[in-house]
Amino acid sequence: MEIRVILASLDVDLESPRILACAVDLATRLDARIIGIAAAAPPVAAAGYVSALAVAAGYTQARMDIEARLATLRNEFHAAVPQSLMLEWHSLLELPTAALLGACQQADLIVTTTRGVDAGSLRSGAVGALVV
Repeated sequence: MEIRVILASLDVDLESPRILACAVDLATRLDARIIGIAAAAPPVAAAGYVSALAVAAGYTQARMDIEARLATLRNEFHAAVPQSLMLEWHSLLELPTAALLGACQQADLIVTTTRGVDAGSLRSGAVGALVV
């Protein structure tokens, strides 16, 4: 099997240089291109009439924090991956596992991290969900 596209999945709560360095090294050796992706979902809470404003403010702040982190990861991706190896970047406000499942169809190889028991949350993908 020839590997032409590598998906580098970055976790919003973990440092990304090692994942990016690994993806760049593999892409260079295999003459492949790299797709970068990072995703996280803000928490959604049910609220009654009285607490709705507080819940909305919390959701808005969480979303802004995630968007800022996604922008940082995008910049790290563009700084670490040579233009000749770069295919595309995706910043997504959705569950990381769902984002990975959607993006993995474009890739021949996935480079990612895992957090073990914390995997599969609003901010971290469940790598096991990708195994077919």
